[in-house]
Amino acid sequence: MKIAVVLPQDEKMHAYYGGAIARWVAQVYLHRSGDINFTVFSTHFQKKGAYPVPVQGHGFLSRFIQPLLRFPKNDTITLRGLFWMAYLCLTTNHFKGYDAVHIHNQVHYAVWLRKLGYQGKIILHMHNTVQTFLPDRSQWPRLYQSIDMALFCSHFVLRSARNGFEPILPKTAVVYNGVQLSAHNLPPERQALTLLFAGRLVKEKGLLEAMEILAELRKRGIQAILNVAGAAGFATSKITPYMALAQERADAINAHYGAATIRFLGYRSHEALLEEMARSRVFLFPVLWDEPFGMVMVEAMSTGTPVVASRRGGIPEVLQDVGTLVDEMKPSVWADALQPYLQDNAFWEAQSKAALQHVQENFGWPKISADYEGTLRLGLG
Repeated sequence: MKIAVVLPQDEKMHAYYGGAIARWVAQVYLHRSGDINFTVFSTHFQKKGAYPVPVQGHGFLSRFIQPLLRFPKNDTITLRGLFWMAYLCLTTNHFKGYDAVHIHNQVHYAVWLRKLGYQGKIILHMHNTVQTFLPDRSQWPRLYQSIDMALFCSHFVLRSARNGFEPILPKTAVVYNGVQLSAHNLPPERQALTLLFAGRLVKEKGLLEAMEILAELRKRGIQAILNVAGAAGFATSKITPYMALAQERADAINAHYGAATIRFLGYRSHEALLEEMARSRVFLFPVLWDEPFGMVMVEAMSTGTPVVASRRGGIPEVLQDVGTLVDEMKPSVWADALQPYLQDNAFWEAQSKAALQHVQENFGWPKISADYEGTLRLGLG
């Protein structure tokens, strides 16, 4: 079986400049069994530091279509994706020789491929909800009729896609995100009272809420600190109005409790972020939206760092019975949940071991890759 994997036009097949989708594709490829062949199609990226996978579509010509790729993300009737799909159809003779085209997240790619005359099988893989990319539900039937199989990063995302469209949604399956299982991320000792917040620094991720939680712990006399790792986007130093507001609040908290109470670490490479997770006592995830999966939680647990998170979206499915889920966005409730992790070493040890075991049993890349290949054989074979 031969699969053409099409990345979003703004996703680079690169360990530093790429995001979670590029990492998923790279790790699934590197852990494949060998009887399914994958070719990745990506727009231009820096080759130094790129993932060691076969990539096409990123050559000299693709640089000239970069300005044509910047269209709004949230509607299939826009031109976003048209030029990228047209370029790939032209240079691959409509993906001749491939058994299927595997599209990640970009729902409009599937529609454009059909409009461009592609008649082969299409797999749509959603790492976010369909509604995120296509808010107009009246357009969902056209999307579902364009694809042959749909993969989802969690049952939560699958249920969201099915809602009212069960009769026309094609074959479906859930394939989780994964992590590299390695003991080298575990340091000899941790920073006993350090909380870590990591991710995109946007409102829905709950950075301001994390700061208020930290302030509540300080009010209780717990000398916790909060490290913030992340940026507005991948490998960017852009300062947004939200980030400026967060910095202002952090300055106020630091002025009251001490200069290093909240520290901004900036954007971190994947390896550097794992090391930061391994040094932390707890990973704090107070999101304000229905998180589809929560990849950073799994990465934190892979280093033995317990997670305290909002009970939203796919988070309960991912954590299952490890870590702590919080129902209310009140600093006092979150502080209550965090105190045992910060003050009870026996409790923390048990939670750390449970988190590590949970990840080893459910989210290692060899298992995720095998699950994916098995799904392809059943769905396309």
